[in-house]
Amino acid sequence: MNHPLIEDFQDISDAELQEKISELSRKFWQTQNPSVKSQMVLILDQMKDEMRSRTAKNMQNQSNDDNKDLDNLINIS
Repeated sequence: MNHPLIEDFQDISDAELQEKISELSRKFWQTQNPSVKSQMVLILDQMKDEMRSRTAKNMQNQSNDDNKDLDNLINIS
């Protein structure tokens, strides 16, 4: 579920996303308001999901590149 008040994270770099996660996590532990904390959890979950999907996509691309290299090594004639 996407939080309606946050921007799309696909437009920022991995480092910026990680920085936003760290900053919001720090603020999460500083606040005492349970309602605010529940909203922060929703946003943090969305950020972490975006980071996981980026990591999975990078792993998939790397795996595909490795398989292409192996295809060149096997010569069947």
